[in-house]
Amino acid sequence: MVSMEFHYRPSSRQNGKIGKIFLRIIYNRRSGNITFPFTVRREEWDDAKHSLVTTTCDPERSVYLAEVRKQLSVEKEVFWTIIAEQVKKGSFTVNEVIRMYRFQRREKGLVALVDVLSQELEQNGKLRTARAYRTSLRALLGFSGTQDFLPSQLTAEFLEQYERYMQSEKKSLNTISFYMRNLRAIYNKGIRRGYFIGGTDNPFAGVYTQVASTRKRALSKENIRQLESFLHSSSLQQAEKDALALFLFSFHARGMCFVDVAHLRKSDVHGDMLSYYRRKTGRYMEIRITSALRKYIQKTHTATTSPYVFNIIRPENGNQYIQYTSGLRRQNLYLNGIAKKVGLQAGLTTHMARHSWATIAKKEHIPIGVISEALGHSTVSVTYKYLDSFGISVLDDANQKVAAAVSKAV
Repeated sequence: MVSMEFHYRPSSRQNGKIGKIFLRIIYNRRSGNITFPFTVRREEWDDAKHSLVTTTCDPERSVYLAEVRKQLSVEKEVFWTIIAEQVKKGSFTVNEVIRMYRFQRREKGLVALVDVLSQELEQNGKLRTARAYRTSLRALLGFSGTQDFLPSQLTAEFLEQYERYMQSEKKSLNTISFYMRNLRAIYNKGIRRGYFIGGTDNPFAGVYTQVASTRKRALSKENIRQLESFLHSSSLQQAEKDALALFLFSFHARGMCFVDVAHLRKSDVHGDMLSYYRRKTGRYMEIRITSALRKYIQKTHTATTSPYVFNIIRPENGNQYIQYTSGLRRQNLYLNGIAKKVGLQAGLTTHMARHSWATIAKKEHIPIGVISEALGHSTVSVTYKYLDSFGISVLDDANQKVAAAVSKAV
């Protein structure tokens, strides 16, 4: 008969106050141990019951202990599965069971994990996240100079060294955070799926994973009027005129993001209303089609059988995500050239349409709450507690005020 029990092994370096958990297996009067990497305090272990106990009011510590308890149960189940298979085959020893366990739970590299995660994300339509995971892994492998990377190598010391390297390469705080946040997500998903066993400490605790506040560039209403006048300039090529019309459409559509512009369908236009779901947040949006909006739709819409309003994505041309990213790069390239011809010192990018609408709306004394809902923000939960009272007419009035502000004579 096989018996298995968890035990606590105190650390001599910590005077017994902290220790590790190990599993003791006994069969045919022979025993073997497997030690797990989880660090546990003396008071968090019950020797009589051979189990963890929660003695803290710290919610983070309680969550950690719950995760450890869950993982220990998983590891014990793995042992029972191995033993059941060995019983079917005949005789076995404790050492053989432990050797098979180590073989099954041998550490796998991040390349295989990221490949699986990315494929799942792509199947669920989360192409940007899949691309971010792959990009972050490539950057990590480039720094390490290896073909693969073991999860256990993502130590606090290594990550701090990686962060210092990126700083020396003049990477921005947000770029550093981008890589670290994606690596952290990959690491945590690997632990939750049992791909590997995580340690006690969070290796990402000492590196930058926040989002630094950047200066938002916005155009004034005079700039918008200038661009609308320049739309008819002979110095612009037709492709540039189309790009500028798309930018102005985005502005008059309450700062619609380019990803939503690109995926806007003809079926989203209903008479004098335009409705769609934001691809970033899934929030349902309704916009009354003003005369300015209709003008820019007519200028740049596709007359083909394409289901999309604008000629950015064509279903017959294959991968739509690649078409969107190519369209975004092309749009920003054209806008950059237009800014130089117009003489805009701040430059011109697709996202500036959004910032410009919000900035002009604020200067026109439109309430911040109305602006937030008009932009379709869904992350400010406190704001949404009172934003629900705003109807579509209030948002339409806000859009009309912005359009009127732009059309006024200087």
